[in-house]
Amino acid sequence: MKLRSILEDYTSYVKENPSTYMMKIYGLYKMKNKSSNRSIYFIVIGNVFDREIEIDERYDIKGATHNRQIL
Repeated sequence: MKLRSILEDYTSYVKENPSTYMMKIYGLYKMKNKSSNRSIYFIVIGNVFDREIEIDERYDIKGATHNRQIL
């Protein structure tokens, strides 16, 4: 996984620059479906926008849309 190769430098940068607009990675995960023996990899990231900025509209454009909600 290419992300692992930069993880140490990335972590140092984000710690030294807490106001950066670079995405903040909270976790790298792998889920394995035992019945099909397929794996899914995903990343949990934080919102890069200041929470005090009023957002008029939100869109979720990643992946499948079946049974998903925009909060």
